[in-house]
Amino acid sequence: MDGFPAGRWQARWIWCEAPRIGMRGLRFEAESPEAVQATVLLRRSINLTAIPARVPARMTADGRYVLFVNETEVCRGPIRAGAGRLFADEIDLAPQLRIGHNVIAVMARHPGHPTPWWAPFPATLQLGAGGFVFEARLDERHTLVSDAGWRALRCHAFDGQPPRG
Repeated sequence: MDGFPAGRWQARWIWCEAPRIGMRGLRFEAESPEAVQATVLLRRSINLTAIPARVPARMTADGRYVLFVNETEVCRGPIRAGAGRLFADEIDLAPQLRIGHNVIAVMARHPGHPTPWWAPFPATLQLGAGGFVFEARLDERHTLVSDAGWRALRCHAFDGQPPRG
């Protein structure tokens, strides 16, 4: 998909809480896997007065994610990559959008340790404890990005802990 110019993303990594990354010797490392294991629900609403012919979007996660647009699952990812490589998925959101109120929702999971379907990206200042990044080009002048305007909630249903309360 050719909807994005080369270079840095405009979006920011988002999550429900600040990453817990610290220096250990000369390397950045996450706290124990149990401390960073998390499932997070992310959500953003937008209002559209018209639907463009194409709405290219790209996204990835420090872990795995499922993207929903208006309550319909549209994408899962990212694909598993080798050490030091993190892939971004690209899709066209136009078929899922409608005039008026639209909701983009994500369920993202950081397992905290390697699994058969996910290999951790080397920990840095922003990666290693969970995160999601998203951009969608609504038109020539407007890009919807992951930023502080998204709502984020930690979901304890999948963390293997007994219910709270």
